[in-house]
This record gives sequence, C-alpha cells and structure tokens, in this order.
Amino acid sequence: MRPSIFRTTLLAAALSLLVGTTALAAPTIVAASDVPSAYVLDVYFCVAYNADTGDIVDPGTLAPGVEILMFTGWAAKTRGEVEGFVNNVTWGLTINGQAADVTPYLSGLHPLGPDLWADFFFYPAGALGSGQSFQTHYDPVLKSAAFDGFTLYKKGSVFNGGVDCSVTAA
Repeated sequence: MRPSIFRTTLLAAALSLLVGTTALAAPTIVAASDVPSAYVLDVYFCVAYNADTGDIVDPGTLAPGVEILMFTGWAAKTRGEVEGFVNNVTWGLTINGQAADVTPYLSGLHPLGPDLWADFFFYPAGALGSGQSFQTHYDPVLKSAAFDGFTLYKKGSVFNGGVDCSVTAA
C-alpha cells in the first residue's frame, strides 16, 4: 500500500475501530463525485473513507474504477495483548465469498496512546466497475481466549458469527 494512504487513514481508521464513526464529532460525509485515489472500507463498521481526505463516503455510491482497501484491526490496552491476539487469531475475511488472506497486510503494532495499542490490515481488494458490488463477511476466530485489557473474549468467533458489509460502485 502507498504510505500516503496509510498516513491519511490511520487516525480515522483507529477512531472508527475504537468508537465508531457515529460517535465522532461531526464527520464530513462527501459525495462519491469527489473521486479519491482510493477508498478505505472499514469491514467491521461498514464505513467507507476517502483515502485522500479521511472523509466518510456513502458505501452505496463509490466511484467506479477506484482502488478499495479493506480495513480493520485490533486494539488493546497493552502491546502484549495485541501481540497475543494477532498470534491467536484467524482473520476471517471473505470478499464476494472468496477468502482473503489479510495476514501479509498487517501494519504492525502502533501505539495510539499511553494505554492503547493496535494492529491494522489494509487489504487491496481492487476496484469495482459501475454497478458492481463487494459483499464482505468479517469473522475473526480465536484459537484460545484473549483479553484486550477491557474484555475477555472466548475461543471461537469474536463477533458471534461475524459481520457483513456491502459496497457498490455508482
């Protein structure tokens, strides 16, 4: 992935992962006509971002022909808790029913504050043609229990069967 996309989206992505975009103070929602160099799709919250500006974009009206990076990650109170999770999880992501191996696209550990660490992935899914869609299913599965400093997650599906998302190019 291009470093500029990573720098531009890391903060928005981290905030989305931690609190959800609806809890943020007045995010800007822009029309897909403001065509970016790429979109970042948070596959957990099903929120699309303009990778150039960090603005939220309606996931049903993405511009065709623009690269889409599938994003999410894991945050925890300590570096060790994130490392433990990453070493214990199978990142279950499918795109249009096809498994996507996101492991090579993990960003590495990032401190987000004095008591918060995270690891993200930005998986290059390609671009959509006009009227085409991506259907994603995200279901990280733990091999054994994991603690993030706040919650103890049992072995198995972290999100009780996963979450689905759909985006379409206008």
